[in-house]
Amino acid sequence: MHHKLYNNINMPMNFIETTFYDENNNNQVWSHLWGWWKGTSKRTGETDTPNPVNVSFKWVDGKIVSASWIFDPTRLNKEIAASQK
Repeated sequence: MHHKLYNNINMPMNFIETTFYDENNNNQVWSHLWGWWKGTSKRTGETDTPNPVNVSFKWVDGKIVSASWIFDPTRLNKEIAASQK
């Protein structure tokens, strides 16, 4: 969806940490990314100010089986609504 609405998508700053939980947490493995997301609107040509984002990936047998994205969707929702007019 993002690539239909934005050009020049990038994450200019991020931090990634992988956590190995113990048997009390079912020996789960998660990687967490904290960073900033930004892109240029294909519709208006405006570049968004960086938007903070947190992404968490759950690993099982070396493969990602779940992902959770947490970010403020306000600008994305406006861009989606404008593209549907």
